[in-house]
Amino acid sequence: MKLKQLDIFGENEENPRIRPFRLEDLNVIDLSTSFLKGRLRIQKNGNYKGLCIFHTEKTPSFYLRHNENRYICYGCGEEGGPYSLLLKLTKYRPFPYLEREFDFNANSPDEIHNLIQVVSRERDILGHDKLLGIFISDLDKLLGR
Repeated sequence: MKLKQLDIFGENEENPRIRPFRLEDLNVIDLSTSFLKGRLRIQKNGNYKGLCIFHTEKTPSFYLRHNENRYICYGCGEEGGPYSLLLKLTKYRPFPYLEREFDFNANSPDEIHNLIQVVSRERDILGHDKLLGIFISDLDKLLGR
């Protein structure tokens, strides 16, 4: 099932009120729904809390913060945004998820370029996340740069 959101600024051919999500619309809550079913519980403030997926623990210390679109574990220190989480959850193979949820085409230079821009913005916000830097470099190689 493709993710959808209301399009208050325009219309598309299929439905005048709904459009497919764009790459920049990826968020940590959507990822938790796809990959972490049953591991996290929603809190009153709308954030999610649960046992960390990166280390073994008995007391929940892993949080998804919907208003910041970030995840953080106070136990092991792992933190990041939606694309760093996607890379870790997919073991650095995000294309099947992106193809399924966003109709992403890994063979399209335009789509690879758009993905580079989106991931670069996340990396800049996070303070130059190393994993995202490697991913951007690998995407550049796909474009022959």
